[in-house]
Amino acid sequence: MAGRKPLTLTNNDYFDILEHIYDLPFKRKCEQKLLDIRESSNKKGDLSFFTPEDFEVLKKCRYERNAYMKRQTLLQLILATDSTKRTTTEQKVAVLSNQKQIDAYFTMHDTLGLLLRKNRTATAEKNAVKKADMVLNPEVKNDSIKDERKQRDRENYFLGAYVKKLLDSSDFHKNSKEIQRIAFLFSTVEPEKKPKHIEIYQEAKNDPRNPFNS
Repeated sequence: MAGRKPLTLTNNDYFDILEHIYDLPFKRKCEQKLLDIRESSNKKGDLSFFTPEDFEVLKKCRYERNAYMKRQTLLQLILATDSTKRTTTEQKVAVLSNQKQIDAYFTMHDTLGLLLRKNRTATAEKNAVKKADMVLNPEVKNDSIKDERKQRDRENYFLGAYVKKLLDSSDFHKNSKEIQRIAFLFSTVEPEKKPKHIEIYQEAKNDPRNPFNS
């Protein structure tokens, strides 16, 4: 099986990551190290002068930036949730988000990371149990597929309603159409996947079922 393609970073990637780090209120060790590398020599403004060790630091910062964006997205969802409907952990995250101290900042982000990992684990366990049940009980497989489709339709409707609610509460590209605003948002969070986001947006834009085209 072919391995994962090696990561290729450009000067634009480097500058985007630097800009992200400069905007952070507090820096992690790898982020401060990248700033130190940049400020150590004028030549370090170009990746062609990077050592293998410098590249490793840059890769860690890129990973951390992407993880940060996902945590920020989760934070915005938590803050948009009514405080009476938040879990205890989510409520603590909301309180921490208003603190300005470095300890509160990193505790908040570590907690958000924990919530993201917990959500991924819960989803994986749920899918594994469902798959096992279908193998052990093939006679109920068709009913399960129908139930899954109904549940998926309900989830899509509910998710769509809340995504629209979040968009209505935001000024982010507010003069653009909803689907385009979502594509812009994901391109901001995951810039390395921007071509894919644009492709999905174009697919949605040209879909004859798209009610926003009418």
